[in-house]
Amino acid sequence: MRKLDLRIILMGIAILALALISFNLYLASSEAKEENHLLKEEVERLKTVQSTEQAIYTRTEDFLEATLEGGSIDFFSAAFREEAEAELDGGKDFHGSRSQMENFEVFNISVREVEDGYGVYAIYKVSLTGVEGELENPGEQSLLYLTSRIQWIQEDGEWKVDAHDLQPLASGQEVEEALENG
Repeated sequence: MRKLDLRIILMGIAILALALISFNLYLASSEAKEENHLLKEEVERLKTVQSTEQAIYTRTEDFLEATLEGGSIDFFSAAFREEAEAELDGGKDFHGSRSQMENFEVFNISVREVEDGYGVYAIYKVSLTGVEGELENPGEQSLLYLTSRIQWIQEDGEWKVDAHDLQPLASGQEVEEALENG
């Protein structure tokens, strides 16, 4: 009878040990599945952010070129368009002819997510040939190094410019002299 009791006790201990091991494996598996699910969601979110940032980057290049060619208003949000049109109606006189652009080169565009959309900082250079290309000699071209701070928001399913601050970085002549002098 003692042998029987010892076998039952050993079997009970073995069953209890197997039950504890199975329970721990089940918990570890559940935690791993949950963590895996969260990681998959994070990867999807990062892919979406990356593709959105790439779209903003490309849209920024197009906007900068349109800004220098005179078509930037097509990129404006409704509120920014109203503000720009009100400023134009406020007494500023434009002649309708514009300088042509050459040698447009983007040095840097940095895109970062902000509260309402994306903030972009861009550094680029452009040569302007004068109104209707009247400056034909390369030495007469006005070389500009510019910076832009652009606020992009999503409006009607499309990324639109909600604010744009364009500033000269330095005159082209200053930059060229600095490059020549080392």
